[in-house]
Amino acid sequence: MSWKGLFSKKTERVHVPPPRTIRGHFQIATAALPNPEYSRTSGWWAGVLTGVGITPAAVIHEESALIEKWPEEGQVVPVVITLSSPIKFKIVWDNVPTRREKGLQCAQNLLNTMKFS
Repeated sequence: MSWKGLFSKKTERVHVPPPRTIRGHFQIATAALPNPEYSRTSGWWAGVLTGVGITPAAVIHEESALIEKWPEEGQVVPVVITLSSPIKFKIVWDNVPTRREKGLQCAQNLLNTMKFS
């Protein structure tokens, strides 16, 4: 067989369906401290993963994140969970509020609890 024949053969592609996923939530119990020298850094979060059709589980999750959106203890963040392996999930960063947005929400909650005469 010539070299030309080796390179001209078409390889058969196997269709692999995308993994089935569901939306869920990850409630942060504790978090690594972000490195303030960078705008994005790797980190870890320990918490409880929940979603329809899966058993809630205590997990540690590692992922890179923008410091401005770094999840804090007590925060619940939206996630996409892979059903074939529920401990594999991704945080939906587009739906995580920034520190500024969280601060404004806390201020609004404080204002709502104040009584003005």
